Amino acid sequence: MKRVLAALALIVGLTACGANDSLPDVTGTWVGDYQYALADGSSVNATERIVIERQEAELLWGFEVWTDEAGAQQRTGLTGTLINGGAGIVLTERGGFFEGTLADSSMTLTFVRTTKDQHTAFQVTLTRQ
Repeated sequence: MKRVLAALALIVGLTACGANDSLPDVTGTWVGDYQYALADGSSVNATERIVIERQEAELLWGFEVWTDEAGAQQRTGLTGTLINGGAGIVLTERGGFFEGTLADSSMTLTFVRTTKDQHTAFQVTLTRQ
């Protein structure tokens, strides 16, 4: 019985590892241009840079570099996960999140920020650099 349980545990472990092998590697730098609306009726043209520094299976850690309404570059930490078997991605930061789809060398993300004074949303297509 112990051998059967050990064999089953090994099979389950190998199957789980095999499932992770099919996840895309999204580490690296991703860049794209976009425009976002401000609550005062104006808009900002900007460049988004997302850097995924670490990936453990579906779990992700990194940061984004973006341009604020004054034209200054900002850096914000990100955490996230691959979803839908690696076809999608969700990244979170304080006060907002990205959600989107992955292709071979690009990702299309929708961003939503819900903080009181800086609420906005936009879509951006990023390419791997």
